[in-house]
Formats: sequence, structure tokens, C-alpha cells
Amino acid sequence: MTITPHLIQNNFGTRKKRIEFPSAGVYRIVFHTMAGNAVNCYGWFNRPNLPSNQKSSAHYGVWLTDKVEQYVDDMGKAYHAGQDWWNDISIGIEFEDGGNYKDSVRTPTLYENGAQLVAYLCKKYNIDINNKDNFALHRDILNGKVECPGGLDTNRIIKRAKEILNQEDPAMIAELQAKITSLEQHVQNLEAVVTAKEVKISELTNESALNAQALEVASEALKQATEANQTLQSHIEEYEGSVFYKLSVIFQKWIKSKRSE
Repeated sequence: MTITPHLIQNNFGTRKKRIEFPSAGVYRIVFHTMAGNAVNCYGWFNRPNLPSNQKSSAHYGVWLTDKVEQYVDDMGKAYHAGQDWWNDISIGIEFEDGGNYKDSVRTPTLYENGAQLVAYLCKKYNIDINNKDNFALHRDILNGKVECPGGLDTNRIIKRAKEILNQEDPAMIAELQAKITSLEQHVQNLEAVVTAKEVKISELTNESALNAQALEVASEALKQATEANQTLQSHIEEYEGSVFYKLSVIFQKWIKSKRSE
């Protein structure tokens, strides 16, 4: 859908803030039928020098062919609803009908472009498409005093607009996929870091185990050496207290005295 600006020079005003809403702006969408063709509709909206009670206009016109025009800026106040409160808070969309406004069998292109336009406006102005109160038929606003929007199948338009809004945006998908890829790479990097830490911990654990084992062996060896030394010392003491030791001492002294003669 492409919106072609075809702004009128007359018959629009400035939105007023309504107490029910935080600011002057777009909160509702109203459906209309042209009761004719788009060219005549534009001419009707652009008539100059009209008294205020005869001014009429709408924001958009959707053709039976592949064309969507904008007559009044979104933030401008179009005179389309027949009630000033609705004019201040809503956008009015006119749908071409070729003069047969009671016929709902309009072109698939009109319905598709109408749905695209509704989805676009809902997204732009954060209008909840699932809240039926956000949409109105012109005849409902005026309690049936007019037939507008005639046979236009507005349910079809809103249903298709919901599908459009629920469809995945290719650009958004690409962006999300890029983010997912980046996150996956980050996770892989973290996993590599964790693996390296685990290997280091394992090495330190093994080294600690070896050190503990070596300490245990050394301690056992020291214990055995101490015990051997104690045994040797005991043997020495026993030998020194024996007769043989004493005789060997006497003999060594006798040998020494003989050498000195």
C-alpha cells in the first residue's frame, strides 16, 4: 500500500484535547463510504467558503483500484463523523463504492488496501485493534440517521488488519535472528571459558592430590627413618653395655700402650 498525499485546502480544523484522553490526537477510526467515486469525493471535500455546519472532509480515501489518498493530515481535524467529539479523537476513512454504496462486493484491492491502512494507523497510534470500541461506523455515531458506510464489509477489513499486524515483519525477523546469532556466539564463548576453567581446576586438583600423596610418602619415610635411628641407637646402647664392648676397649688401650713403648 502506498499513500498518495492529495491534501485539501478547505474544510478541516485543529483537534481539541478531550478530557477522556491524555492529549489531542488519534484514538479511534471511523469507516465511511463515498456514495460515488474518489474524484468527486475529493472535489466535495475541497469546496471553498462553506459555513461551518456544511463543511465535510475525511483523512483518507481508498479507491476501488490500487490507490490510497490522504486528504487531511492525521493531526488535523477532519469533519467526517457528524459529532465534534468524534472529529477530535478519530481518523475518518472513505471507501469508494462507484455509486453503489449498499454493495459490499467491492474489489479485493480495496479491501486489502483498506486493511493495510487500518493496520498502519493502529500501529502508528497504538490503537488496540482487538478493542471493538476503537472502531465505529458513521451510521452508529449518528444513531442510524445515515446509511454510511453502506454495505462495506468492515469486519473483513478489521480481520485482515489483525492478520497483517500479527504477521512477522521480515526486517524485525532479520534483526532478531542477528541478535540470536550474537547471543549464541556469546554463549559459545562463555562455554569455552567455562571449559578452560574446569580443565584448570582439574589440573590443580590433580596436582594437589599428587602433592598430598608425596607429602604422605615423605611423612611415612621420615617416620621409618626415625624408627630406624631409634633402633640403631638402642643397639648401640646395648653393645656399649656388653662385655664384648668393654673387652674391646681394654684391648684397644693395651694395643695403644704397646705402640708407645
